[in-house]
Amino acid sequence: MPSATYETALVELHHLGKGHSDSVNTISFSSDGTYLASGGDDRTLIIWNTVEGRLLYRLMFESSVDCVIWHPGRAGTVVVGCESGYLFQIYDLTQRSTQRYEIQLGILNTIHCLDYDKTTCSLAVGVGTDVYVIEETRQNVYEGAVMFSPPPELEGVEQEREDRMRPVGVHFGTNGEYLIASYLAHGIRCWDTSTRDVLWHVMPPAGYPSIGSSALSHDQSWLATYNVVNGVHLYSVTSPRKQPKVSRLLKLSTSPRTTHSVHLAFPNAGCSVTCGTTTGGVHVWNVLNGDTFQVLSHSSTSRPATDRSGYAYIATGSIDKGQSTYIKIWRAKIGYCRTYTSLSHDVLKTTCSSYWHS
Repeated sequence: MPSATYETALVELHHLGKGHSDSVNTISFSSDGTYLASGGDDRTLIIWNTVEGRLLYRLMFESSVDCVIWHPGRAGTVVVGCESGYLFQIYDLTQRSTQRYEIQLGILNTIHCLDYDKTTCSLAVGVGTDVYVIEETRQNVYEGAVMFSPPPELEGVEQEREDRMRPVGVHFGTNGEYLIASYLAHGIRCWDTSTRDVLWHVMPPAGYPSIGSSALSHDQSWLATYNVVNGVHLYSVTSPRKQPKVSRLLKLSTSPRTTHSVHLAFPNAGCSVTCGTTTGGVHVWNVLNGDTFQVLSHSSTSRPATDRSGYAYIATGSIDKGQSTYIKIWRAKIGYCRTYTSLSHDVLKTTCSSYWHS
């Protein structure tokens, strides 16, 4: 069957209330799309049934749950990062008990971002102002945390402002061979993971001093960064050893109301980019031509999407407080994209979200 490119509008499937009581910071689908994990400022991690829109488990922590990802190689296992700096692998989820393994990096600071590479069994962690990689040497056991070289200090920036060096996104490249980290005010850095050598380092375009978040497409051909000013910059990544350049700017229809960061990612096998806003709504663009495909109605937004049985799912979470806090799950029947002939079992590592820090 010849390749083609088309998309179908996303429609609201579930409105999940009575879950979180404070801002939703992070959302992540399981690899088969059956479950959704969400974490928030109410110090809880919630596991939802995606198909039924039903709350299954609620786990409490000592501080805000700032990031969560599902383990790509172990069913029913999530990695959870907290504002306090504690990092856990949660497994054996049941109604009566769960198992928690504390992942120790040798540093205790706010966990900002996570990624896991299944090939090398390695976890990348953006913690404080640093980026670490730690290996899962056996099931639910991590050892040998290694810090990757930080970017140079910016000229004219006061030392106390170096908290702006914090990483806002970490992404493993092909088979874990390289690692890309985006920093709030220090550009984008790429390392060879075997040698830890810096392959390249780029700063955002002039007039865009900050990066609020970033996402790497599942085929590693596009890197998207939220510029905090007016939208998303798309970088074409042709080779891990070649410094990427901005391909296009995807503009939001309304300028951001605040300087809060918003999450973003690539649904539809990388043919689309989604981004939350501080003004309400989730923007969905076509990667190939930069056109706005859809704006999903929302008060404010949060994170990821996956594909199961031929459907694309996107979850979005509000940064409201109290009973008004909610999560929405959106669904779209998808067909063909680029040279793909079947998307029914592809995991679409997708994000659309509002962030909770300035």
